[in-house]
Parts: sequence; C-alpha cells; structure tokens
Amino acid sequence: MKLKLKKILPDIIYPFAAVGIIVALWAIFAAAIDMELIVPSIGSTFDKLGNLLTGADFYRALGNTLLRTAASFLTGALAALLLSLVSLNDSVRKFLSPVIKIVRSVPTMSVILLTVIWMKPATSPIFVAFLINFPIMYSGFYSAFSGVDKDLVAMSKVYGVKFKNRLFELYLPAIAPAAFDCMQSSIGLTVKIVISAEVIAQTRYSMGIAMQMARGYLETAELLAWTLAAVVLSYILELLIFAIKKAFVRWK
Repeated sequence: MKLKLKKILPDIIYPFAAVGIIVALWAIFAAAIDMELIVPSIGSTFDKLGNLLTGADFYRALGNTLLRTAASFLTGALAALLLSLVSLNDSVRKFLSPVIKIVRSVPTMSVILLTVIWMKPATSPIFVAFLINFPIMYSGFYSAFSGVDKDLVAMSKVYGVKFKNRLFELYLPAIAPAAFDCMQSSIGLTVKIVISAEVIAQTRYSMGIAMQMARGYLETAELLAWTLAAVVLSYILELLIFAIKKAFVRWK
C-alpha cells in the first residue's frame, strides 16, 4: 500500500504544482500590468467562463469543434494505420515515402489558406487537421510495425498463419502501446489545428470563430476563457485515449 502511494503521489503532486506555478505567474503578471485589456485577472477570466457555460452557444460551438476534431483524428488514424501496414512492403514504402515527406513539409498556414479557397468553411478545418496529423501518426505507426519481432513474423509465415490472424494476434497487440502513445500526443495537436483553421475559415458556430469574435471586440478575458475551454477539451480527449490504452493493454 505504501509502495503504491509512493508511485501515485508524484503523478498527482507534480501536475498540481505545475498548474499552481502557471496560475501564480498569471496572477503576478495581471497585477503588475493592471490592465484587463492586456492581461485579464484570474477572477474576471473565470467569470467570463462561467457566463459562457450558462449559454447554449458555448455548447453548440464546443460540440461542432469536437465533431470536427473527432472526424479529422479518426480518419487520420485509420489512414495512417492502413498505409503504415501496407508500407511493410518495401515497394509500397518507397512509393509512399516522397508523398509523406511532401505532405509533412507543406506549411500549415499554406494548407489552411488553400483549403479555405477550395472547401466549405465547415469542412476545411477537418481536412487541414487531417493533413497535418496524418504524416505524424503514419511515422509513429510505421515505426511500431517495424519494431515487431521479425523472428515471430517469419515463424508465422512458415507455419502458414493467415494474414488476418497475424494482424489481430501479432501486429496489433505488439504495436498497441506505441500507437496509443502516438495518438495521445496527436489529439491535442488536432484540437489546436482545427481551432486555428476555424479562425481562418470563419467557420460559423465554432470555438475558433468565438475566439476571433472575442478578439475583435477586445474581450481578452473571454478569449482566455475560450482558450481554457480548448485546453480542458484537449486534456479530456488525451485522458480518453489513455483510458482506452489501459483497457486494451489489460485485455491483451
């Protein structure tokens, strides 16, 4: 029991300490500058957040941004999983390699601006986040697949194990921890990219446009309130993936 507490306590204390330092620095800067327009106080920011939480528009914007994040993330993860799997074939990997490098190298702002021209404001953030996240997850998944014990793979082929069985009983269980870690780090980036694209695309009823409107009206406290909501959303999604990972590893 004591050993368990020693392992758990740092995981609780350190995050709270980090948040405490951030809050303290925020309070110091707000007091030093003493201008709500530049650095709103903690109290006024949370007052704005409380006001947002009581309105239906907040949940509509949050829900729309969440749906775009989920659509972009899930399609990116599925595409990365499938393409990284077929990339185990050298010919396919060599064919895809320059494509992945080009997608990874294209500037984010260029992607956002082009998709705003080509696509509707409601769908362009999904495509933008997909293009940014897909190569990251592809690289992570491919590295995990490449790390699977080659002797086990060779043995499974010698004994004529069907590809479906190799996939579900050898590859996926072996890559799961690394794949979930990759997805956990990617989901927060997806939220940020979706919101950024919503700002540029002027996507209606979204967190991005709400932040843009708060900036336009010089409502800095409200802008910070929306930022806090985005941070909490990212954190919850990361926790969700972490919980799925723990459940999968326990099942495996």
